[in-house]
Amino acid sequence: MRPFARSSLCTLALALAVVAGLVSAGFAADPGRPAVATESNGIQTTATQLLGEEHAEEAARQLDAWLRDHPDDPDLLYLRAIAAQQGGNVASAMLCMKRALHFRPEAQQDTDPASPWNQLLVALSAAWLTHDSGVAVEPPAWTWPPASVVMSTTPLADLIPAAPIPAITAQVIPANELEETAILKDARGQWAEKATASSEYGSDNYGAIQSTGVPNVPGYADDGRAWASASADNQEEWLELTYAKAVHAIGVRVRQTFNPGAIKQIELYDETGQAHVAWSGLDPARGQPTDITWFGIQFSATSFKIQRVRITFDSPAVKGWNEIDAVQLVGE
Repeated sequence: MRPFARSSLCTLALALAVVAGLVSAGFAADPGRPAVATESNGIQTTATQLLGEEHAEEAARQLDAWLRDHPDDPDLLYLRAIAAQQGGNVASAMLCMKRALHFRPEAQQDTDPASPWNQLLVALSAAWLTHDSGVAVEPPAWTWPPASVVMSTTPLADLIPAAPIPAITAQVIPANELEETAILKDARGQWAEKATASSEYGSDNYGAIQSTGVPNVPGYADDGRAWASASADNQEEWLELTYAKAVHAIGVRVRQTFNPGAIKQIELYDETGQAHVAWSGLDPARGQPTDITWFGIQFSATSFKIQRVRITFDSPAVKGWNEIDAVQLVGE
């Protein structure tokens, strides 16, 4: 995990110190202010100073003494998030920050990206993306807030984001390794059962349905047994395919039978419907001699199961209709 930059924390803490001082002066001048608010403000001022001096553990101790009985105090939860982050506990920092935002009065919400609250949230979100929940070294016990904060009535899913899903890093398979006979015999491959598209030249011939099933276009040609978009070169197009069996995918292979080279992105949909970009770039068949062309990508088996694939085409980049005969999903 990557600790929040110390310089950023110092700057943030100094800014908070100024704010806390101004607020403290205001509270002192208001004899009608409840004692509980005055006490909270005093702890906030002390904790801010400690964090600015990078005494995070002592700041956490003082904040926790208050949060045990007042777990919904947004300003002190915010400081507790900074203390946890300084201690290297990203999960705790995110929990405290999310809870602080949840209980912050609507009138105090701000949309200024440069505000200390928003800057901290952005920094923590970035740190969370690289957070390794399986790391062997446990963060110090003091970095966790009191049980009254952790055992919240707010759903944990609202307080801590889900662990980041590993990115899919696909490689384009060299053309000389995409031998059609071997592809057709691959027991791990399955052909699409259903298909939809951004547009289609016809509902039957040239329809999206023509991209389902095993390959059946015999040679390179403009053939109604392949899918073609409604127009040749007007806009980007997409083709989405659904398969009978959800698998831990390891690859996708696309049979291009007319004007190949327009593929620009392949996305895989997990069982929740979340799209994951497996590959994006320039189709190596662009500008190559006209012939039936297989485009394939391969990657490590996905931790989630895949049953739906979407292919996006840069149609204007390759003149003429870019026709697709079949798409194979590979996995187990």
